[in-house]
Amino acid sequence: MQSYFYQIAEYLGEFAGEGEGLVLWYCEEESDAGTRAGGDTDGEPRYLRTITIELLCGGRHARRTLSLTGKTSEDRSGLRKALEILREHVTASAAALAQRTLRRLRSSEERPRVDLETASEDAEWLVCTGYADSLGTRHWFERRTVADTDAEFAPFRAAAARVPESAARAHVRAKKHRALLSPRALYRLLAAAGRAGAFSHRARRGAETLGLSPVVSLAEVSENGLVPRFNEEGELRAPRVPLIAEGRWRGALVSPRTAREFGAAGNAASDDECPRSLALDAGTIDSAASFELLERGLFIADVAGVFCGDPAAASITCGTGDDCYAVERGTVRARTEPLELRIDLTRLFGADLLGLTRERELLLSPDAPWRWQNSSALLPGALVKAVRVVA
Repeated sequence: MQSYFYQIAEYLGEFAGEGEGLVLWYCEEESDAGTRAGGDTDGEPRYLRTITIELLCGGRHARRTLSLTGKTSEDRSGLRKALEILREHVTASAAALAQRTLRRLRSSEERPRVDLETASEDAEWLVCTGYADSLGTRHWFERRTVADTDAEFAPFRAAAARVPESAARAHVRAKKHRALLSPRALYRLLAAAGRAGAFSHRARRGAETLGLSPVVSLAEVSENGLVPRFNEEGELRAPRVPLIAEGRWRGALVSPRTAREFGAAGNAASDDECPRSLALDAGTIDSAASFELLERGLFIADVAGVFCGDPAAASITCGTGDDCYAVERGTVRARTEPLELRIDLTRLFGADLLGLTRERELLLSPDAPWRWQNSSALLPGALVKAVRVVA
């Protein structure tokens, strides 16, 4: 679809008026597993192709997203109508405070293949993302991912798999528990904090100390080929942006818009300044021995309903559903009843952190099955002194 997208860009460029700039953002996703890609259980392949048009004129801009059919005449007709609607919106809108202008930028093309060794089912999917503008900048990212269930994050998944679905649930009475969190659970927590702006320049202006453990080093890494290296304005992202180094705040995600508004040095973060490819340094705990080190407490394999109410403190509430287990004498004994947790990430990675595992798991967008390109993470598991149960 790369050639089709570029043909669309050339076609729409012919309709750009005097003083107008056009930006196109293309997304295509294809999976051979219906349950992974669409959330259904029919097992049929799923496809999604969308294009977002942004019109810029006189310091004003407007966007509109459409689905593509792949039929040239039908798609071109819809795109021309969308362009006319955008012209009406741009005319009626107020000028932006920090005006954006198009610049001719270096183009790029990447086609990585990822063998995902930690997955809940065998699957193969394709993700394509494209950028084009009326000045001729072109970017294309095409990632094919093959997921294999034969090579799993064995210690954590094997422990949970030994508990029968029909086994009696453990009742949790205490409000504080030692806990072992899987990489997937950590990803959902960090992703929620990121969506709330915890790693953005706006949230971190003036922040110098976090009070985290010196074993915690977190970075946004775009050089791993898992996500597009270009942002919504066609800029190439910095290969690596240190966010936390040895427990100390080192940087933030700065979008082009924030850079213009605050005069900050940008690093081509996305418009929402949400991390796309987090990497947390590994620790020293052997995953196979992590349950023995936990000895007694909770194993949190996953969380759901994650909400971050305070981005600065990364204060989060979430539920465990069927993915929390009671551990006694270093052995997983039973699933717990669904719990509601309140987790302060600054405490979890600070005073409460006992250690991180040596092994890390590669994860791709667990919260958005139709948006595989949206994010990735390379994370260890975490052993902590306490998680707080509120219900």
